[in-house]
Amino acid sequence: MKTDVTKIEVKETDEISRLLGSLRRVDAPTDFNAKVMRRIAASRGESLPWRLWSFQFRFAAAAGAVVLGAVILFMAGMPWDTESALAPSEKGQTVTADSTTQPSVQGDSGEELAVQFGTSDGQDSVTSDTKFGAANGDAKREGKKAARKNEGDKQRGGSVVRALGANPDATFPKEIARPAISENGEEIDVLAALLKLGIESRYENGWTVKGIVPATPAAYVGVLEGDVVKAVNGKEIDQSTRLPAAQPIKKLSIQRNGKDVILLIGVD
Repeated sequence: MKTDVTKIEVKETDEISRLLGSLRRVDAPTDFNAKVMRRIAASRGESLPWRLWSFQFRFAAAAGAVVLGAVILFMAGMPWDTESALAPSEKGQTVTADSTTQPSVQGDSGEELAVQFGTSDGQDSVTSDTKFGAANGDAKREGKKAARKNEGDKQRGGSVVRALGANPDATFPKEIARPAISENGEEIDVLAALLKLGIESRYENGWTVKGIVPATPAAYVGVLEGDVVKAVNGKEIDQSTRLPAAQPIKKLSIQRNGKDVILLIGVD
């Protein structure tokens, strides 16, 4: 029995050997591992070009939006003011108003100001040389924005507003006509008194100037929109103050850009 079992086992082993020997032998390539790694990398990188293009597009769009926003902000901040192109930047230049009732100004800042007023027939009705300067003897220049704001136009009484605005303490010739506040001796409120001078105002924690009537005393002495009138003829005013109607206003105490300024009307 042992012999038969042994023969069977040997026979099966021989059959298995023949079967294995009949199979085709394939040898692995020498760069097998490198090829496998390249295939894996290729399968993972199929979408790489699309991802790269998408990233470039998003980056370009974001950069374009930033540049466009910067251009819009720059254009919005440009001082599109045609009056600034007409403002003289050097001493000795002449500023001429359009209307014949508007004054013209010549002279150097802080030295001497020649003021002439024309009439409808072209003749000079009033001529006056007014000297003015800052407290230290030299007129201080205002910023470009303030210069544009003070530049003469018909809404603010002509170019003399810009000239006298540089030094509000300057006096103005008495010959300038100043309308009477009232014909009787009654008292009037501050709103009416200021309006007689050509000042359109509204009380907002002080009598704030909202507009200037052209060719009025307020326009000639250099009252500007945004000024706050603090006192009239040395008397502090508030919302309930009343002023003598028959008393002419010769002195305005205003606050401009945080500074106290005194304007004299028809005073030598």
